[in-house]
Amino acid sequence: MLGEDEVISALRGAGVLNAVQWAFDAAVRRSLDDYVPRAGYDEQWLGQTRYVLFRDRLDRVFGCQNYDVGPGDEQFGEDELFAELSPLDRTGMPRLPAGTVIRDDLNGSPGWTFAAWRLLLTSGELGRLEYVPWSQKSPTKQAVARQSGKVDPRQGALFDAEALMEQPESEVELDKHTFVIAHALDAVASSSELAVGLPRQGFRGEKTWHWLHFLDTGLDGTGTRDDVLDPAGPAAPASEPLVKRRAPSSEGNARRASDER
Repeated sequence: MLGEDEVISALRGAGVLNAVQWAFDAAVRRSLDDYVPRAGYDEQWLGQTRYVLFRDRLDRVFGCQNYDVGPGDEQFGEDELFAELSPLDRTGMPRLPAGTVIRDDLNGSPGWTFAAWRLLLTSGELGRLEYVPWSQKSPTKQAVARQSGKVDPRQGALFDAEALMEQPESEVELDKHTFVIAHALDAVASSSELAVGLPRQGFRGEKTWHWLHFLDTGLDGTGTRDDVLDPAGPAAPASEPLVKRRAPSSEGNARRASDER
């Protein structure tokens, strides 16, 4: 099993984590700028928009899809690359060498590959990213949570494991180590969270990652957490983000509809 230090060090050294942070912050800023509840926009719209913009900004910063350029042509097509970006996002956009990261979807789920590792996206609830319910995600995400171990047979009677037990493992095959970028946003609290980790299956109430590395985001109320999570232990109070809380909203349903493939 690939450990946090190895993966994070490699991603950071290549500029990939910095690019992910830029893409997320750019997507959040634009979606919040356009989010006007009095005009009729609701949290379902906000969740879907944030996801689409995050995917687009990742393609931009990695030079994928419509923003693909060849080696040595990094300056080509900047009008398209910077289209509709704010001055802040234009000046802050990292520039990675072409081909550092390539678009590499998995069964329709948007993905990006660096070296021999794939990164997928998933959304979650602010302050609860450690507890992503993989059994409620797509078969693809369930397979990613299974990649480093088989389902514990004791989980058959537990609610969170039932969907995992019912999903045949043969339906989704992973061709490389796959990690997940988890993200969350609370518009009312003006707070967000962003992390990269290796998912795991677990009992209901347990943390569902072998490890989860939190990254800085551009909204107030969040910070960096470099701790390695203990899957069986309770959440450490000191590692919790200092953000406002509110009751779960309809955005959770919007997130599952938008990016869980």
